[in-house]
Amino acid sequence: MSLGLSPGSANMVTVYRNLLKLYKHKDEAAQQESLNALPKSFLQKIVDIIGEQVERSVEANYGEVCVFDSKERLQQAIKTVTLHELHFLQETERNKIFWRIPNDEDNIPRLLSNMHNSLGDLTLELAMILKTWSKEGVAEEQRGTALSEIVDFLRNYNKQKLVLNHFNLKFLPGVFDGQSWVFRLRELALVGNHLTLLPRQIGLLQNLTHLNLSNNELTSFPEEIGLLSNLTHLDLSENKLTLFPTYIDSLESLKVLALSKNKLKRLPEEIRLPPYLQSLDLSGNQLTSLPRKIGQFGSLRLLALCENQFASFPDQIYPLKELQTLYLSSNQLTSLPDQIGQFRNLTMLDLRGNRGLKSVPKSLFDLGRNCTVNMIETRLSESVLDDLQQVFSAQGYTGPKIRLKGDIAHIPPPSPQEGS
Repeated sequence: MSLGLSPGSANMVTVYRNLLKLYKHKDEAAQQESLNALPKSFLQKIVDIIGEQVERSVEANYGEVCVFDSKERLQQAIKTVTLHELHFLQETERNKIFWRIPNDEDNIPRLLSNMHNSLGDLTLELAMILKTWSKEGVAEEQRGTALSEIVDFLRNYNKQKLVLNHFNLKFLPGVFDGQSWVFRLRELALVGNHLTLLPRQIGLLQNLTHLNLSNNELTSFPEEIGLLSNLTHLDLSENKLTLFPTYIDSLESLKVLALSKNKLKRLPEEIRLPPYLQSLDLSGNQLTSLPRKIGQFGSLRLLALCENQFASFPDQIYPLKELQTLYLSSNQLTSLPDQIGQFRNLTMLDLRGNRGLKSVPKSLFDLGRNCTVNMIETRLSESVLDDLQQVFSAQGYTGPKIRLKGDIAHIPPPSPQEGS
């Protein structure tokens, strides 16, 4: 038996509900599952109390066995733990729990059920940790407001999302190893704070699918992030990362990765990405080229390279024939390669703000009719603009929609087979 959290424990079950199941169940296997799902502190209290009942110093191994030696001793230990939690609550909280069973401290199943409904996962231990964390905050941090959001999440065991955006937080509380986080939390948003570090406990959030850390001050993050096997969306934009994050490739479920507006100057030559990554946003960095291996990640459908320092089209992406969206606006491109027409699945090619772009290859018109090419503010000469206008105004033109000025879309007329 592990004294920690059990991955097999059912989520959406609070500490108090597990105590109730442990109290009522007759099947030892079911009891064992509930026992394993308890936080370490609760489990150790139960073992210690039973040790006192049998009047001996309980060794760890014996404690694992003696818990189920006597149903009466187990129930008495659970009662002691329950009343300990209860008596440290504020009076208003106790009144909610004693509703319909005034001052009946012997009805442990009803007490635990009411504590489950009223407190969710807000245990005494968590409340004390959070209270201390809240008091230690500096003036500009809004830890009190953040505390209210955290407590609301813990109380409401049906909640799966926690939003702590724009609270100027510099540090997070060290509570993310509790079962409420590990089994229940699906989405965590920490946008617009001043975080420079993340707690390593964050790697325990095995059911997390969305993690938004944008607009913070992160320069790195713990390798435990790589343990988030169910993470599908990771937003690290607007931080201070100078190196491409390692362990990203361990996030096997990741589909969307945002790294815009950091301080990346290059990507590792041996770059590794998750196998199913579909969207990679590298805009707003200082990149001048891409590693050759980027072309191996054929799952990519969106690649954003806006506001970097590309002087030429990154030929490393030629193999990515399944790309649907390619953002290259506000770089230093002066020309486009003939191979541009090979990206037949593109629906958006954004070339805005490449003020050095003076011409376009004929292969641009090989892009599909469903593609929009945005070339606003590219300073194409009048003769080039006239040539473009003649091409996409011709009868039967089936190439892409081209935007050249302001919000005006130069859309080709319908082909004959489409009718009017």
